[in-house]
Amino acid sequence: GYIWSTATFLKQQLENLGIDYVFIGGIAVYMHGYQRTTHDVNLLMTREFPGDGREKLVSFPDPITCQEEKNGLKIITLAKLIELKLASYQSLPVNRFQDMSDVISLIKILNLNEHFAEKLHPSVRDTFHATIVPLKEEKKDVDLND
Repeated sequence: GYIWSTATFLKQQLENLGIDYVFIGGIAVYMHGYQRTTHDVNLLMTREFPGDGREKLVSFPDPITCQEEKNGLKIITLAKLIELKLASYQSLPVNRFQDMSDVISLIKILNLNEHFAEKLHPSVRDTFHATIVPLKEEKKDVDLND
């Protein structure tokens, strides 16, 4: 579709210009395993602060330090994606609910556990733990009912 052709076009243009980048947002979520639809293309090209744009403990990292390649696209690593989505959610919980929804879906699909929190910035670990504990309980309840 048009999202993938736009992503491919942007990739070619940025690489031709020598601009460091990494795909974030819905494309990165999709490439990491949660196959939801997205209607835009989000790129990280410079350091910024997630959510409301104000300075906080977690900032957008340099794209070179947090990328991996999947299907020819440079995407943000799973740990950084979850970290940034949690930081964004913490700063604007009502407006950034999709970020938390993405985190929950990735936890479920990838079967992440509490040890994954060690890969995250300390400022978002409590939120990760507060999210994963009820998901583990929910999974136990489902397993018991099978």
